Amino acid sequence: MNDFVAKPVVPEHLLAVLVRWLPQKDAIPSEETATPETTPTPTQDTGSSLINQTTGLKFLNGNVASYRRFLSRFAETNLSDADKIQTALAAGDYVTAERIAHSLKGISATLGMEALRALAQTLEKKSNERVPATELVTDLASLREMLVAVCAEIRIIKLKLSEDS
Repeated sequence: MNDFVAKPVVPEHLLAVLVRWLPQKDAIPSEETATPETTPTPTQDTGSSLINQTTGLKFLNGNVASYRRFLSRFAETNLSDADKIQTALAAGDYVTAERIAHSLKGISATLGMEALRALAQTLEKKSNERVPATELVTDLASLREMLVAVCAEIRIIKLKLSEDS
């Protein structure tokens, strides 16, 4: 291994790493070869305090259609993550709780959900440290509330993105 790129992947950083290691200059795509479904600038943000669309679109190279799909999938699959973590902790399965929190942390960062990412990171760390489930009640309640609020905001954003396209 010569290098690495940490998640969430920042396109500019990935490009810089590739430039460092690729032998030919012409192996790097130019702006003219960008796919037609990407937009050069992100859509206007809704003023959301929970989801930073500019960040999310940046990680998806401005691809609004992909961002919309990722948001939809997030709402469908991650809304119950707090319950899944709580169930794992109640069973003493800290490995599963940590894995769920880790996955939630990564997708939250990628989609521009910084506050949710921070909550997931806290639960990941505490699961790794084997903090008793009884001491995580407040963290899990905060995570549950944040997931509900983020998913409600996703519905608003999807409507806005549909109107803009």
